Amino acid sequence: MCLPRELVEHLTRQGLQCPSRQALQRSRIEMDLASMIYSKRYILNASGSFWLHLRADSSPQGGRDFFVSEFDLVKFQCSRDGSDGSGDVQRGDHITQLLSSGQMKLTTRLLPLAIVGSRAGSAVHKGRLLLRSLQLDSEDLRVSIGRTMTMMFDFGAEAGPSF
Repeated sequence: MCLPRELVEHLTRQGLQCPSRQALQRSRIEMDLASMIYSKRYILNASGSFWLHLRADSSPQGGRDFFVSEFDLVKFQCSRDGSDGSGDVQRGDHITQLLSSGQMKLTTRLLPLAIVGSRAGSAVHKGRLLLRSLQLDSEDLRVSIGRTMTMMFDFGAEAGPSF
């Protein structure tokens, strides 16, 4: 299990003992729900300022077709006056600031996994699965979509006519 540094620090301050692997496996749905709630409150909340770069791919594994999505979250560090420095970053300017300022934070996060159903492997179906996964992690889906700058997909060998 891989957690962001801030979440690890928060958990270690609580004085809790790390659960065993078996306990985590029994509680994986609760862990997924807790992760989504954390994301809605602290990562993709509507009042925060961020930019997203989405990636998604479908991969057949063990008789199931898993749709895996992840994003890079770009947040700019606080400015010298203590305010959130991203308020003055315009939609098109964030790439320039990303490459030149060095005052940004880049975080990669997996969205909740989805399983592509039988005869539902088209780009339209996968786009819908991506929106559903993003909605599960976002406080406001429209805000997250509005702050999405790039999307990258691999609809390779499995893309084709579905009958």
